[in-house]
Amino acid sequence: MFHFEDAGQGVTLLRMDDEKVNAIGPEFVQGFPNALKRAAEEGGALVLTGNAHAFSAGLDLQTLPGLDLEELRDFFLGFNASLEALLAHPEPVVAAVDGPAMAGGAILALASDLRIAGPTASMGVVEVRVAVPFPPPVLTLVRERLPAHEQGPAILEGKVRQGDDLVARGWVHERHEAAVARAVERAGTLAQYDAPTVQATKRALNADLVEAVARFGDQVDAYLEHFQAPGALEAIQEGFARMRKAR
Repeated sequence: MFHFEDAGQGVTLLRMDDEKVNAIGPEFVQGFPNALKRAAEEGGALVLTGNAHAFSAGLDLQTLPGLDLEELRDFFLGFNASLEALLAHPEPVVAAVDGPAMAGGAILALASDLRIAGPTASMGVVEVRVAVPFPPPVLTLVRERLPAHEQGPAILEGKVRQGDDLVARGWVHERHEAAVARAVERAGTLAQYDAPTVQATKRALNADLVEAVARFGDQVDAYLEHFQAPGALEAIQEGFARMRKAR
């Protein structure tokens, strides 16, 4: 599911590839932190990208509706660990978003230090549309990374952005016909800078977000109370069904 490539210029390419749309389920959140750990051990700047189908189309619509509450707890803690590992990754991370990046997929892109969109990129945080409340650290991340004028449409309405809107509305830093190559180029520039200075600056830049994510371990049980409410799991299943039809 996670593949590594030496992209040159002091850059490692980490490709998410389940041969489908890189849906985020239990297997994904178990493997992603380990992939980032390996990338950190190898050193150098990192480019995170997907496959020919998607960057990541978000939560696994086939698996998650069938999880019981304890399994959901493990999943959300696993996704939280993935988010923390990405935000705390010591080297610069550039996301090459070429294809859909929805819900959790968009969150992984937003957690990266820079974002480059390709011609087929689309992004949206559609949690509310599928009856899944934002985990507190995820909401904090979205509010931190998107401009104020975009937060209402993105968070409450689940607006999906694509094309020039991705840059204009602050989802990505640039669009490029060859997103991966451009991401490698920008990551390579960062890799030439003094590594301790870059790492210290990144730690300071992400410190508040990393702290917010780390607190979720104490908040998860309160968060999961939503899923115990009458009709909550049924609403999620219906929401996921609507999203599957929309896709």
